[in-house]
Amino acid sequence: MGGEPWLIRKKHEADAEKTLAKYRDEILKLTPDWPEIRIGEADQSYDSAFCCLIPFSQSQLVDLFGTETPQSSVSTNDIWRLIFWEDIERGQGRYFVLHAGDKPEECCFLGYSFD
Repeated sequence: MGGEPWLIRKKHEADAEKTLAKYRDEILKLTPDWPEIRIGEADQSYDSAFCCLIPFSQSQLVDLFGTETPQSSVSTNDIWRLIFWEDIERGQGRYFVLHAGDKPEECCFLGYSFD
């Protein structure tokens, strides 16, 4: 048995921390083997990144979406297809903001369960 990928899009609040705080329980239901969930830093070490959502870098967003500000019009199916899932370790997650023009509209949180 292995980790299962998960992905959820939620309305953007003031920042990723506030968005996570508002939807924490709903997100944890997607990955019930995570005892907690928190926002991490882009340069977070591997050992301390468990149960963390780490932001994609600007260059990673450009690689994935062709822009530093991916639009909320990108479908969830396209996100599933575009993400380099093999680069995300079990028990770890990532996030990025989807925009409507230049305005943040949604946070997309994604990751892998442990086992």
